[in-house]
Formats: sequence, C-alpha cells, structure tokens
Amino acid sequence: MEETNNDDDEVAEALQPHPNLKSLCIASYQVREWPKWMIEPSLLQLTHLYLSSCIECQCLPPLGELPLLESLKIYCIPEVKYVGGEFLGSSSAIAFPRLKHLSFKIMSKWENWEVKEEGRKVMPCLLSLEITRSPKLAAVPNLMLQRKPPIKLLLKGRWAP
Repeated sequence: MEETNNDDDEVAEALQPHPNLKSLCIASYQVREWPKWMIEPSLLQLTHLYLSSCIECQCLPPLGELPLLESLKIYCIPEVKYVGGEFLGSSSAIAFPRLKHLSFKIMSKWENWEVKEEGRKVMPCLLSLEITRSPKLAAVPNLMLQRKPPIKLLLKGRWAP
C-alpha cells in the first residue's frame, strides 16, 4: 500500500497544471500531503475546484489565495479535523476574493472551523455555503452568519449544533 502512495505522490508532483487552467477536479488522491503546485501560486486562473475522496489528507491547502476561484466543492476528506488559517492562506489582503459558492460534504472528523479576519477580508463575495454530513463540526464561524446581505446557508444530514 505504501508503494502505491509513493507512486501517487510522485505522479501528482510531476503534474504541472497549465497556467490558464479554469476548472480542476482532484479525486481519490491517496497521499497525506497536497502536491506542491497546489500550495504555490500556479493555479491563478482557476475558477472552479472540486476535491473529492482525498482520504489521507489531514489538512486543506491554502486555497484562499486563488484570486479567481468562484466555486469550491470539498467532498469526503475524512481526516481533516480543523479548518483555519492554513485554508485561507496568508499572503493576500483578501482570502477567497471571488468565491461565491462553498460546499463541504462528508467531512466525518471535522470538528473546528476557525476564520480570523486579522485585518483582511474573508470571502467577501460568498453567496452560498453548504455543509452536509459533518457530524462533529461544532459551529459555523460567526463571520459566515453575520453577512450583509446574508448568504444562503444549507446544513444537511447529521449536523452537530
């Protein structure tokens, strides 16, 4: 099994997305660490991202730094327990500047979601947030609940609060 993980890691690292890539789906990624190109600014034109069944990953990459990302779907990444600053990134004045739709589904170990603005805007264009089957998540950040105008919030399945 570890040999497969090493092969997956090497293949993922060898891939270099086209600089004008608009949409990306990563499914069944079986390695704990995200490829370096997910962390570096190589996806600057990306508008839609779907991460699915990445069962070994324990954290989310710093996707908040993607300047044109409008839709983000995160599905079945069961080892993630905490979502915070690492997800927002640290280098831009606005985290997720164009994100309109955010969806989390089947995040079975997710317990804590922390959003600290720390002098910057976070998801200023967000229109909808969906959280499905994340039974251990204790709360949605107040920032998401206090939007003007309010966002469409959809909580489905076993939801803790």
